[in-house]
Amino acid sequence: MSDKLKIFLSHSSSDEDKGLIDGIAALAIARKDLEVWIAERDFKPGCIIIDKVNEALRECDCVWALLTHKGNDSSFVNNEIGAATILGMQIIPMLEEGEELKGIIGGSEYVRFDRTGQVVKILDILTFLEVNAKEIKRKGPRSSNDMVKALKLRIAELEKETTAIRKSREDPRFASSSLDTKDKQLFDLGFQFGSQGHYVAAEALFLGYLKKQPEDPGAYYNLGVIHGRQGMVDDAINAYKKAIQIKPDFAEAYYNIGTIQLKEGKIDAAFIALQEVIRIYPDDPGANILLLYINTEKAKQQESSEYQKRVLIKLEQKKQRSSKIT
Repeated sequence: MSDKLKIFLSHSSSDEDKGLIDGIAALAIARKDLEVWIAERDFKPGCIIIDKVNEALRECDCVWALLTHKGNDSSFVNNEIGAATILGMQIIPMLEEGEELKGIIGGSEYVRFDRTGQVVKILDILTFLEVNAKEIKRKGPRSSNDMVKALKLRIAELEKETTAIRKSREDPRFASSSLDTKDKQLFDLGFQFGSQGHYVAAEALFLGYLKKQPEDPGAYYNLGVIHGRQGMVDDAINAYKKAIQIKPDFAEAYYNIGTIQLKEGKIDAAFIALQEVIRIYPDDPGANILLLYINTEKAKQQESSEYQKRVLIKLEQKKQRSSKIT
């Protein structure tokens, strides 16, 4: 194992930030006790990017979060910060002038910078990491069991806010405001029947409504909720996707697709849908919690896979030794 402090650089892939990333990499080379991991520079053709990032997070000692105008709104950066939080890693936020610290690390200390004075701030962070390397390295990432405990604590902290959001998403009232009286009555009646558990009648009413108002994303969303409550998974997902086609920033539809896919055990599909929620609402607590859970599950699967590989190698070595003896 290397004695160097290994730093995960979390950043956006925007061309606007390329010069800043190159500057960090260049200045870090002179620090013999530091090693900065940058995804683009760890080129592994054919490797799944999410797996590569998760593996790097577990191998690194801390995270340097580059929160530029692009980085602060990046779903990838937010997910990496969430995973690092659950891993118990120290996060050093470098925040561009004009941006605000938000989300999971909202209360953390940070280094403020602007483009004209970025070199000085980069050197300040590198010096801080060098001086505190032993302490940071000793802290390191947690095991998957510790991650689960930390995740439960994080869920408890956000429970009130998350519960409120989930209640709003259980309430499928997304009718267009510009409806004539008859269409509005049809929509409201469908909502009423759906709320009372009369799903067949509610579905018929919304389908009738959509013949008159085919471009209303809320009606498709309602159909998704109704199908979902009946366990009609494929129909629910298709309805939510139709809502998104009409309203591309329909975060609630993405969120519900994510939760359905998660219940179905389709972690990668859930991850993609929930990332879209974060893209639209970076501070969304429900989506952030579920993404942290997914990252935790991926880490546990990776640990299990690595353990199985070690067992197989030992068995093979044992076979080789026994064949030599005979």
